[in-house]
Amino acid sequence: MIINLNNKNKLNLCIIVFTITSILITSYIFYNSFQKADDSNKRSDKIVEHIKPIVDPEEKIDKEDFTKYTRKAAHVIEFAMLGISVGIVFVCIYIKTRRLYISLALLLVLFVGVVDEFIQNFNDRASSVKDVLIDFSGSCGGLLIVAIIMILSTHIKHRKMANKL
Repeated sequence: MIINLNNKNKLNLCIIVFTITSILITSYIFYNSFQKADDSNKRSDKIVEHIKPIVDPEEKIDKEDFTKYTRKAAHVIEFAMLGISVGIVFVCIYIKTRRLYISLALLLVLFVGVVDEFIQNFNDRASSVKDVLIDFSGSCGGLLIVAIIMILSTHIKHRKMANKL
């Protein structure tokens, strides 16, 4: 998907829409962290009941291990979505200002991961540095996806311009 955002109004709209999207994703992440351990486990168990027969039809993976990995994968996916959304905001800011704020984007998603784990301490749930690293890895993956798309779209744009000459 190649996005032409040369128009300042489109850039402002992009920044607003994806900032709101980032806030909504962060709210969803925090909402999940505020859930009691029993409620969170029940939700995970329901999901595992649906996907385990598809992913592991021969029952080779222990259900407890499968549940643990499914929960970790959910965190990676949530934070990858956050990374993509935050990445798009910062790409729009870069196009508008020609200033690259990579470290700010990384600090922002890391902060969300740390707060996510901190919230879990108040709901009788375990929190760990390992989980923060898993969350941060998902965010970095999302940011990387955005960076790759932008690099490829810039490369394609330059090739098209070179071919016109």
